[in-house]
Amino acid sequence: MIDIKRFNGEKEFKKTLKLLPSVPTNNEMSEKTGMSKGSISNIMNGKIPPSKKFIDKFKNGFNLVDGDIVPQNQENPEELKDKLISVYEVSLKSAETTIQLLRDKIDHLENR
Repeated sequence: MIDIKRFNGEKEFKKTLKLLPSVPTNNEMSEKTGMSKGSISNIMNGKIPPSKKFIDKFKNGFNLVDGDIVPQNQENPEELKDKLISVYEVSLKSAETTIQLLRDKIDHLENR
């Protein structure tokens, strides 16, 4: 969930847009968020900052999960690096276990 205390609408919206394969048209955004085309136009042209409500509607309309967007300054780079290393180590361990299971199955089939 977006942290209101750290919420910066414009930056959060730009992060959200980067999650999409291409930037949707104002019409598409209006249809998926239920917001007026005028409001969408003002947000896209930088005349008004996108509100948390708008970003939530945008994420829901385009099926983006809250975990895809990290609030600005939530974690420092070292903490993030350590977490990524931990996740990769778990993934590697899982892959090693799978490889060993497959080797055991091959051995079993070859020794029949």
